[in-house]
Amino acid sequence: MTEFEQKDATITSIYFDNEDLELYLGRLEKTEGAEAIRLPWYGDTDVKTMFLERKTHREDWTGEKSVKARFPIKENLVNAFLRGEYIMDAELQALVEKGKKIQADVDSMIQLASEVQYRILTKQLHPVMRTFYNRTAFQLPGDPRVRISLDTELTMVREDNWDGQTRTCDNWRRTDIGIDHPFDQVLAADKELFKYGVLEVKLQTQFGQEPPKWVTDLVQSHLVEAVPKFSKFIQGCAILLPNRVDLVPFWLLQMDTDILKPKVYFANERTFLKWLSFAVLIGTIATTLLNFVPADDPRGLISAALFTLTALLAIAYSAIIFVYRALRLRARSAGGLYYDKYGSTILCFVLLVALGINIGLRVAYM
Repeated sequence: MTEFEQKDATITSIYFDNEDLELYLGRLEKTEGAEAIRLPWYGDTDVKTMFLERKTHREDWTGEKSVKARFPIKENLVNAFLRGEYIMDAELQALVEKGKKIQADVDSMIQLASEVQYRILTKQLHPVMRTFYNRTAFQLPGDPRVRISLDTELTMVREDNWDGQTRTCDNWRRTDIGIDHPFDQVLAADKELFKYGVLEVKLQTQFGQEPPKWVTDLVQSHLVEAVPKFSKFIQGCAILLPNRVDLVPFWLLQMDTDILKPKVYFANERTFLKWLSFAVLIGTIATTLLNFVPADDPRGLISAALFTLTALLAIAYSAIIFVYRALRLRARSAGGLYYDKYGSTILCFVLLVALGINIGLRVAYM
């Protein structure tokens, strides 16, 4: 398979909401027309131009798809725009004059800017949550069917001033942090260091076409835990604003799931314990022979010694196989001794020999 193209980027977003968390509830309940308003940017905090973005949720019964639209805004104009002191019409119209956009696109952005500003003012929206993560995107060159993004070092940080803390100081974002993960200067109660990576697989397959097998194997493997409709904003609010949140996302209960234990580890341990149980049973037979056979009877001592040897061989063999398999699993190697064709047969043969000798001794001295 051709190697993937890879692109890395640090992405930070400021999400807006009001003290009733209307946007949070709308996104959580998937209400028709629910909106998410955010200001994302790439790289460090010294960017001059960013985008104000609005996501609008559409229910399936409407026959429409959810929409994400955005318009550019300069960093030094954000505060004035949020207070309603500045409108974007002239700024956006200049894009047509510079030949960067056509009039139809600019008209759509002007309408979007007006609607977003109206929402911010009428719903009294303020910065509430920051999300930070490093994104690595993969795609096969010239093949748009599969796109994979992996977000790591995901961190959610409070941006609100609702509890008397002056986090933003009436600015549109905190100025005491940048991209210095894990943000040691931020109070522990103000941040959530997400312990998992977020893997998203986007497929563009034709109707009826199956996705590539390796994608299906990855999604269904023990390496990932499926969390449909996961939202970084919802996760951050649910964890960092527990006194204001009445409803929590369904996936919150999955956060304690240990997806690192590749499930084969448990099978290896169960197999080892089965062998030990069998060895203990054989050892019990040996102990019984020693306790209930007269001391002057050599047959009991010989039989007990044979059963003890069988038990020790079973323990030694199972321990060696267990350690070998554990090392192979830790190295994520698919090849190796995972199917034992001979161990059980040899053990049964040794046990059968011990039983045969025991019976033979009893018959010989009758």
